[in-house]
Amino acid sequence: MKKSRIFGLLFCLLSTKVFAGLVEHDWLNSGDSLITYDNASGLEWLDLTVTRGWSVGQTIDILANNSLYSGWRMAEQSEVKNLFEHVLFTDFTFDQASFPGNVIYGTGTREQGLLMTSLFGNTAPQYEAVSYGIASIGDNLVEFHGSFVSGTDNRLYHNDTLDNNFSYSQAGVFLVRGDSASVPESAPVTLFALGLAAMLYGRRRRS
Repeated sequence: MKKSRIFGLLFCLLSTKVFAGLVEHDWLNSGDSLITYDNASGLEWLDLTVTRGWSVGQTIDILANNSLYSGWRMAEQSEVKNLFEHVLFTDFTFDQASFPGNVIYGTGTREQGLLMTSLFGNTAPQYEAVSYGIASIGDNLVEFHGSFVSGTDNRLYHNDTLDNNFSYSQAGVFLVRGDSASVPESAPVTLFALGLAAMLYGRRRRS
């Protein structure tokens, strides 16, 4: 195998982890994998373990006063909905009657749940794979979304009747950075592309 092919393959394998159009990359420290980039929407999502236990009201204050979170904002309702229904958990249905009140219950596959936890963090580490998050939907209301792997299944939860003071020790707040028009390609994606380019260059030189 030519050196260029080896170089390209190593770049592809080592520079990034890519899952269904979602790419992990680092935020504060090398190897922390606290950001997930969505190629389709152009959004960067912060790991839910970073904001675990925060309320929306607390999040508003932190985003306004802590420079560490400069550029981050709370995800919009439509952005979280798209992430759940069109990226992570396709081909599932919610059943309104499974739980009392306004909690909606649905099922996904075990693999989908493990994928979400791998990318967005385990917000309840005492369990195998749990990722719970909340998002503001305006008028002092927040929306709760959750993924809980149980055996061979994945339970999905949704509740949109909570207020800005709601917080849960096993849930983070969905934070995003950028938008589809302005977010540049993430560094891991760039490295992956460079690796592919090296492989193609090697092939062209041999032909």
